This record gives sequence, structure tokens and C-alpha cells, in this order.
Amino acid sequence: MKRDVLIESGYRCAMPQCGAHVVDIEHIEDWAKVKKHEFHNLIALCPNCHRLVTKGDIPKLAVKQIKANLSVLNHRYGEIERRVLQLFADRPGATNITIDVALELAILNLLKDGYLIQITNPPTQHGLSLPNGAAISVGSGPVLYELTKSGREFVDRWVAAKDLP
Repeated sequence: MKRDVLIESGYRCAMPQCGAHVVDIEHIEDWAKVKKHEFHNLIALCPNCHRLVTKGDIPKLAVKQIKANLSVLNHRYGEIERRVLQLFADRPGATNITIDVALELAILNLLKDGYLIQITNPPTQHGLSLPNGAAISVGSGPVLYELTKSGREFVDRWVAAKDLP
């Protein structure tokens, strides 16, 4: 179960804007109250975030939502997509990212969900159409992608520990 909790958070602190690599497995509802180790009640936290939760600076309700959001993120998006979302979470003013078109398939779900849109075309390309009408390019070279309004709203909801759509 410990391994599953660590995998869920990417072996990092589960707090969206932390990501520290030194983590412990913590009970969301205190062990003294529940007296059980259950996956839904365990979360990976660094010592600093754990202290903030214990002091009440980060409310338990927020920690429960962060845990629920981890499930949404991990089931909907791959590792590269989660890293792109993390980049935008860490840089609230950022709106663009350049990614080699060879990695476009690795961000396909962000494109399909409308959270990223392609702004520039790669130097060499062949187009593919997605079922939702969006197009992607197959080829090589850097491509500029823009975080859409709905993409920013998704990132902001994640960072604020609100329910993800």
C-alpha cells in the first residue's frame, strides 16, 4: 500500500505546489481516530506540508480534495502531461510552452480536453485530425502550445484543491 501511495504522488509530496522528494506516508484522518491503514486515507506529504496540515494551516478538507484530484490526474493524464500541468501550476503567469512535435502524442489528452492548443506548426509536418475536430502534426521540430482559458481554470482548481472537472 505504501508503494501505491508513493506511485500515486510520483514519489513526491502530493501538495500541488510543493513536490518535495522527501516524503512520508500520512493519514488524512488521524490514525488515532480511524485505527486503520486504508489507501483512500493515506497521502504522501513532505515534513513541511505535514506540519502545515497538522497545525491546521492546510485544512483536512483540502487534503481530501488533493487526494481525490490525484486520482483524476493519474487516470486521465500521463507523466509528461502531469509535468506540463505542474509547470503551469508553478508559473501562474505562464501561458505558453514549446514542445517538440515528436512528443505531441504524449500530450494528446491535454489537447483533446482543450487545455492546450497548438499555436505554431513544426518545420516538417503531416497533419492528423482528432475526433473532436482538433488537428495535430506529425513530424519534427519545436511547436508552441498555448494554455487555454479552460486549461488555466483546470490548473487553478487543482492548485486550490478544488474539485476537478
